[in-house]
Amino acid sequence: MITKQLQPIWFRLPKRFYTKLGTLAGSVGWAPEDALQFAVDLLGRYVVLADRDRIGTKEFSSRIVALLQRQQKSAYAHEVRVVEALQDAVKLYEIYGPLSTPVPRYGDVSTARNTPSALSALYWAKIPPEERSRRAREMARKRWDAKKGKLPKAVGENGEG
Repeated sequence: MITKQLQPIWFRLPKRFYTKLGTLAGSVGWAPEDALQFAVDLLGRYVVLADRDRIGTKEFSSRIVALLQRQQKSAYAHEVRVVEALQDAVKLYEIYGPLSTPVPRYGDVSTARNTPSALSALYWAKIPPEERSRRAREMARKRWDAKKGKLPKAVGENGEG
């Protein structure tokens, strides 16, 4: 007689497991063995990530699924594919970092990141508010002067009539 520890796991699984596995594998066009291998690989990745975050695998998985569902709902509301919405979320995270990170204040460079927008924010954070205001007015004046030069002349200007 084989003890429970030596008994292969497939002898201990109920019939509904195989039914569910067959249904899932069929829905993606895979063989049940391929679907099972993929699921085991995915679970292995979750275990590694959960261990790095010092959180239980079940809690980590449930939080990931909840985040994906929330992102899916938001993506569908904006008529965007879920993968594109997730890529945008990752880009925003790379630019701004975690929401708990403080925004740089005047002279504070402790939250420096290596992105163009962060470097720009850090550049302006080092400049005193009065100087920022003066430079902003100067840049606005240059933009308006450039636009004025491109406007057509009104009747009667430059001695025309």
